[in-house]
Amino acid sequence: MKKILAAFLILAQILTFGCWSRIELEDLAIVQGIGVDKNEQGSKKDRYLFSVQVINPSALTSKGGGGGEKPYVIRVISGELFFTTLRELNMETALRLYYAHNRVILLSEGVARDGVKNLLDFFERNPQFRRDNYVLIVKGKALEIWDGFPGIVKVPAIALYDLTQKSYITAEAGVMELGDFLELLEEEGVDPYAPGVKLLTKKGRKEIRVFQTALFKNDKLVGWLNEEQSRGLLIITNKVKGGITEINNPQKPEEKLAVELEKSKTKWQLKAVNGRPVIKLTVETEGIITEAQDGIDFSKKEFYKRLNQAYAREVRRDINEFLAKTREVGTDPAGFGRFIYREEPKIWQDLKDDWEEEYKNLAIEVAVRANIVRSGMTTSAIKPQ
Repeated sequence: MKKILAAFLILAQILTFGCWSRIELEDLAIVQGIGVDKNEQGSKKDRYLFSVQVINPSALTSKGGGGGEKPYVIRVISGELFFTTLRELNMETALRLYYAHNRVILLSEGVARDGVKNLLDFFERNPQFRRDNYVLIVKGKALEIWDGFPGIVKVPAIALYDLTQKSYITAEAGVMELGDFLELLEEEGVDPYAPGVKLLTKKGRKEIRVFQTALFKNDKLVGWLNEEQSRGLLIITNKVKGGITEINNPQKPEEKLAVELEKSKTKWQLKAVNGRPVIKLTVETEGIITEAQDGIDFSKKEFYKRLNQAYAREVRRDINEFLAKTREVGTDPAGFGRFIYREEPKIWQDLKDDWEEEYKNLAIEVAVRANIVRSGMTTSAIKPQ
């Protein structure tokens, strides 16, 4: 929270630096998160429910927040257009909504299936919004996410931003920033995607989880990748930074080993066979054994070959399942079309008008070279005496 307070002080100096048109800090409502839900009871003119999470600075200090005061306030208003609706909210709060510190944009699954380009137009035109905002698709209602974090979290929007950043470690979701999402919407031969977020309840305790990947065709949500398929997307696009893969013990297939991905690099190659494109993906990945059940001795080198083969099979399976799912729903989040366009523009001209069908029949070869480089802090299993 010290960083937030420091940002407020800097902002106050900027806004009050001898300018006749300055805006005082106390006149601003610092927005940290924006959510959009469908208004099931509304007409076309108020078909959306816009929610904004605004910081309450006095409750962020160590001495503030007495009497159970929350360090944030949620305001909700219905409407059709972001700008006009939020302007009305400005009138209701008597404060000017300030978006430069916004972190996350939550769109409900229902909103995303109807199309998001008109909604996102507001963020692209407004100079206050930074392009590193995360776009997340909510499995459920965006409004429920704001109060879904445990009491130790002071500002849910900041916690959700941090949680999304850390999702790279698990490789269970394809993370997308606002700027990248907008660029993919307008780029040829590739479709945008975004991470999913859901409010879970376990044993009466609320929990927010960022996982799975929302797939878009043009600007409409058309399907989801599960965690394994999401990892396949991240691997072939060279965006994977971690993740745990379970493999069968080569000696005892009923037992499992956990392999943590440490490094991965995918090389793309394009060749033409009888005038048709063929893309070859060569994946080189390294992993570390992080957990092993009983029955294997890592000190014996001959086991490593079989371990590497088992690891490679699981990585290849994630990629193939990703390819199968995206072909099924007719979307290309990895950008195979874009790759063909950049490498062989003439071939792309013959394919682009019917790319959805062409992608379903595109020849893609997958080769995986896996190497388990370490076995943790020990080479042998625990052997009680």
